[in-house]
Amino acid sequence: MTYDDAISFLGQVRRFGVKLGLENMQELARRLGNPQEKLKFIHIAGTNGKGSTAAFCAAILRAAGFRVGLYTSPHLVTLGERIQVNGVPMSPEAVAEGMGVLKPLIAEVEQVPGGAAPTFFEVITGLALWHFARSEVEWVVWETGLGGRLDASNIVTPEVSIITNIALDHTAHLGSRLEQIAYEKAGIIKPGVPVVTAVKTPAVLEVITSAAMRQKSALCLIGLDVSAVDGGVRDGKQIAVIDGEDYTLGLLGAHQVDNAACAVAAVRQLSGQLNFSPTLEEAIRGGLSHVSWPGRFEVLRQEPPCVIDGAHNPAALERLLATWRACYGERRYHLVCGFLADKEYEQMFPKLLALAERVTLVTIQNERALDPAKLVPLCGDVPVRVSSTLAEIWPELEQEFEYGPTLLTGSLFLVGEVLALRSGRSHQLALNERLVAKS
Repeated sequence: MTYDDAISFLGQVRRFGVKLGLENMQELARRLGNPQEKLKFIHIAGTNGKGSTAAFCAAILRAAGFRVGLYTSPHLVTLGERIQVNGVPMSPEAVAEGMGVLKPLIAEVEQVPGGAAPTFFEVITGLALWHFARSEVEWVVWETGLGGRLDASNIVTPEVSIITNIALDHTAHLGSRLEQIAYEKAGIIKPGVPVVTAVKTPAVLEVITSAAMRQKSALCLIGLDVSAVDGGVRDGKQIAVIDGEDYTLGLLGAHQVDNAACAVAAVRQLSGQLNFSPTLEEAIRGGLSHVSWPGRFEVLRQEPPCVIDGAHNPAALERLLATWRACYGERRYHLVCGFLADKEYEQMFPKLLALAERVTLVTIQNERALDPAKLVPLCGDVPVRVSSTLAEIWPELEQEFEYGPTLLTGSLFLVGEVLALRSGRSHQLALNERLVAKS
């Protein structure tokens, strides 16, 4: 199987959509030899901040000298970004080889009585397990896809679990109330396995606390058991004050303080079974300061500032705007944005307009894209233009970046297009891979 064959096959698998449940994933893993039973995991769920927290965890473990697998979603440009070993995305050759192994096993799973065709996320999860096992990683930082309890990632038994926060998102699958969503996320808590959470809303925290008690799992609360305070931005770097100590973060935003604290608390939970060289404290400091996580308040140009951020729900947008103000005050920006039609764009877009001096609306290259014409009436007196694609106006935009602050946001799909265009990668090739991504 070639890489193009693999991408094409995954595109076909997408037609099965989202299907929550563990049976298919367990069948596929069994046919792979249950590689998850030979690996050690940190399992992470939450509405926002999962990816950043996962990146912090992986960076700390790598700074401690371990060989680390990192599984996240979605990818921004290439599929291999989802499955990394020591920061290196899975190569096209490895993807092709792995899919060659998985394809006949998928056919077997489809023939199991009462079974069904594995979904895209189940297949990618199987690919990750295969790659991490053959790469002989010592730790896997493992992010859920959707929810937790019935998410394909939940076939593992981790050494520690993390639930970052709970907000409204994916309500069609997880429920319309925060308590319902919390119940699904808390499904990753396993018997006797410690859990760390930055959740603070009382009703939501009660759900997580009850789940931890049922599973007899020690619960560590960020803000109570581990203090986490925003130290502000110093010399362009975010400072987190964790248990009274200042730490420099490689990611910007006050919201990253809780994410970093979750990672620190989780790694401390593991300290009894880890031999750190350098010391645990040195590994934490090194990992937190050198972490990288593209597309999350990523500064492409320092002055005038050009920022990309994949905020795709109201909670993430609030954090984006707070970070902009922390870094740049009330400086107005050229807003370049595009949304998916199934997101809460009517709530989000007016907030983005508050600091916009002009707006460029684009159509994201995705079948769920919102027609940007629907946003034009909301712009009021703010100058606005509409483009059918980002690629169409990219050369012009790159020139405009030099003349004033710019914010590109609305979806991780848009961020992926920006990164593909900036890298000079074939836009069509990148688009083909984006079409097998999930939001």
